[in-house]
Amino acid sequence: MSKSFPKFVSHLLISALFGLAAGPVLAAELRLIGGEYRYYENGELLLYRDFSRALPDDEQVTFSGASASVEPTEDDPERTAIAIAESSWTFEIEPDPDTDEQVGDPVCVVTLYESEVEAQTEGATSAASASGGGWNGTASASADESAPPASAATSAPGALLRVNPNSNDELVENTFESITVSGDAEQSISGEHHFIALIGDFIGMQVGSYAASAAIYPDTAAAWSETWMQAELPADILDCQLTLTAVVATGNGSIQISSSRSTFQFGDEVQLSALPEQGWNFSGWSGDAAGMDNPLSLTIVNNTEIFASFEIATYTVTAEVGDGNGQITPLSQNVDHGADAGFTVMPDTSWSVASVTGDTCNPVFDADDQWIAQDITEDCTVVANFEIDTFTIGGTLSGLSAGNSGPIQNNHPEVLILTTNGDFTFSAPLDDLTTYGVTVFEQPDGQLCSVTNASGTLAGNDVDDVAVECADIELTLSLSDIQFAALNPGDSDDQVLTLTNTGQVDLVIEQFIAPGPPFGFDALDCEPLPRTLTLGQSCTVTLSFEPQTAGNFNDELVIVSTAPSSPDNVGVSGNAALPPIPVPTLGLPALLLLLIGVFLLGLRPSLRIRKVAKP
Repeated sequence: MSKSFPKFVSHLLISALFGLAAGPVLAAELRLIGGEYRYYENGELLLYRDFSRALPDDEQVTFSGASASVEPTEDDPERTAIAIAESSWTFEIEPDPDTDEQVGDPVCVVTLYESEVEAQTEGATSAASASGGGWNGTASASADESAPPASAATSAPGALLRVNPNSNDELVENTFESITVSGDAEQSISGEHHFIALIGDFIGMQVGSYAASAAIYPDTAAAWSETWMQAELPADILDCQLTLTAVVATGNGSIQISSSRSTFQFGDEVQLSALPEQGWNFSGWSGDAAGMDNPLSLTIVNNTEIFASFEIATYTVTAEVGDGNGQITPLSQNVDHGADAGFTVMPDTSWSVASVTGDTCNPVFDADDQWIAQDITEDCTVVANFEIDTFTIGGTLSGLSAGNSGPIQNNHPEVLILTTNGDFTFSAPLDDLTTYGVTVFEQPDGQLCSVTNASGTLAGNDVDDVAVECADIELTLSLSDIQFAALNPGDSDDQVLTLTNTGQVDLVIEQFIAPGPPFGFDALDCEPLPRTLTLGQSCTVTLSFEPQTAGNFNDELVIVSTAPSSPDNVGVSGNAALPPIPVPTLGLPALLLLLIGVFLLGLRPSLRIRKVAKP
């Protein structure tokens, strides 16, 4: 190889530390409290130095360097080398005795950081790797002739700067960048870090360097790295270029900073605003700030790292029953922004879902009893309305005469006029589980309609088996009027009236209202009442006339029955007269004497008058 790396020795470390001396501090001073340097190769500690105020007060540098190189021979064809160098230093910030500085006064601290690494290999079965800036890491390398190329690995976390004040466990912690190269490569990095510390604080600087190489004869490999850090105290605290880092820790949102500057001076004012994305809420600050103030006003007094956390907005979706009988669950649920809210809507027996509505969301039917309100973006109240199941009442009409009509009625105000035989249905449905009763509102002319399956209780189905059957009903009388022959007072006469059911259904004679004297009435075989006459059956009654005085007499027999013609009135009339006086038969002598007597009777008034007129 073109370059060979000698092993580090103690005089290299010391010369490097003295060669990187810091500039003079004009006010407070950094004084070395203690430090150490360790160098390992292949796991064996080869160099260890412990320092306690071993360096001048103005030497604020910690250095680490490691190299690993292998040159296999025929006697030792497979070789690896691993080197690790670590150093740590602790300094105390002390007041300048020539000023009025006191412990606790703020000062500006500037740390300089630099790391260089290089790796070289020669041959397909050699490997080299180097890392700078690491601390408490590991390094490894391997070469395998059967599986070229060889490999090497290092693990190097960044260098660490720690400030531990007297009163707190930890004030500032910052991890510097580390670099890694492998194969034939080199790289370097450098940077500065500014922060505010207090006089009396302790500053710890920790760095490490790692190198690993592996080779198989006749190849060679080498790796080298070094890292150092230096701390300075500028004269003016306002010279400290402080950083503000604002990072979103969790959730969806952003942070707006009132200043576009990348660095700040001690005492600068700045404002941070947490801007949640739609559907998210700001949930608080963390890091070097805490609480919920938004915007957040800050005074920059140190390197500041602020974290903003956002949480997705949640909304409360409540559910309730509006009209009717049923259930909707759950009654309350919390839903993330843009998510869906699901519900189970269950009507009670004999009820159905009428509607499911939301005030700010729109539930839709999913399947079975499930409803979903999609894309919730605000609080919402969902109302489930139920309606009782309703069913119709109907059936069949038969036997209605042409041109006739038969009004029927259910147990509510609706009256249905039936004019033709066949199926019928009441237009107004009834609630389930209610009772119904169909009756004939008005019998059709000359007919009697009866209802079967007329009543019941609705049980989840339409009723269609109500049967209305109409039949002709007629009462025929053998006489429409009864006239008795003229009688002498004291005489009597009888006439028979026959009542016949000439219709199609049984007829019931319910009442007779008999005529008054001189007429008489005997129900005969039409009793006892009520008397049912089956189809074609007859019964008879007798009416009598028994006048006691002369005169003309009129009355009526009233027949009350189930016939449509009821009541039927049968007129009853009769008359009675005195017999004529008989004229006697005389002979001639008797006739002459009678005439003479009549004549003499006619003369008596005139003779009486003449006597009175005499003086």
